[in-house]
Amino acid sequence: MKTTRLKIAATLAASFGLLAGGALADTAYSNIVGYNTVTCLAGSDTIVSVPFSDSIAFAGTTTATVVDNADGTHSITVNTAPTLTSTVAYYLKFTTTATADPHDGEVFEVITASSSGTTVVVDDMGDDLTNVVIGTQVEIAPFWTLATLFPPGTTTTIHQSTGTLTFQRETEVLLPDNATLDQNLSASARYYMLASGWIQAVAGNPGADGVLLWPDSFFTIRHPSDQTATTYTPAGTVDEGNFTVPLRTDTVNNVDSHVAIPRPVPIRLDELNLGGTDAFLSSTGTLTFQRGDELLVFDNASALQNKSASARYYYIGAPTNGWRQAIAGNPPADSVQLNPSEGVIIRKKPSDGNTKFWVNTPNY
Repeated sequence: MKTTRLKIAATLAASFGLLAGGALADTAYSNIVGYNTVTCLAGSDTIVSVPFSDSIAFAGTTTATVVDNADGTHSITVNTAPTLTSTVAYYLKFTTTATADPHDGEVFEVITASSSGTTVVVDDMGDDLTNVVIGTQVEIAPFWTLATLFPPGTTTTIHQSTGTLTFQRETEVLLPDNATLDQNLSASARYYMLASGWIQAVAGNPGADGVLLWPDSFFTIRHPSDQTATTYTPAGTVDEGNFTVPLRTDTVNNVDSHVAIPRPVPIRLDELNLGGTDAFLSSTGTLTFQRGDELLVFDNASALQNKSASARYYYIGAPTNGWRQAIAGNPPADSVQLNPSEGVIIRKKPSDGNTKFWVNTPNY
């Protein structure tokens, strides 16, 4: 255990900041913590994510069969009563276990008001959790929100707006549309920050401090052209286990999933555990009509708003078994690296309309 964690720490420290307190004790240890940075250019959209947990509020194991409450929630019994604050939003993540669990790496929102004692109630998002293996390890962590990731009055990443009128607004944060089954979607919501807190850019200008930032999706920081570039520096606890990302499909349309790469280090395409799996439809050749699903990446070094993808990649199945870039010559792309704290779009081709689950394994 000690040797493995030392190797993890060495890999992470070589790629991003390893913070004091991310201890490497001999037997009992805390999770590794760290940070990395992304430059947010003026007059540009910067696509970012948070590859760290805010903190771990609870870690334990399930002790009974999960109960389907038939109201869109499931009740999970754990070995020790978690201490949860009623004003904080949490998510539960199924983590690694000695016995394979069908939901390993999946994330569900905790319904704090309904949870009590050793019973944790989660929004099941239409999934059946009754097959969770007894003894599966779980973690509960606070969601990042707009106000906890970018605290008004102290954040240096976001340029503060002076009022609610359009001409008074400065930096905006845009959340992607993860509900509509289509491609090339506009943002689902836009937010800006006043000295008093975060505001949603809709009629009535409602407060938005508590807007959730899901760990498996990216968001966009949009700086106006009359402001300076800033640095986005997420920090927190490193996820050392598998991370499962749902990818939606439709029977007619291509569907875009706006995905965060949940790793704080650069990751090669051939390290994603995506190509060649059931979660990503392989291409049968390099011709356009032979292509299956695509992975779209964005260039944060390009100062532009409403930017299109800077590159597209697809995976050719057997006997080739490799990633290719969708440009003239279709060059091999296995070694192409994705940057930490950024995001990508996975564009699913029409299929059976069922959600596919991509299990991302750590590359450290």
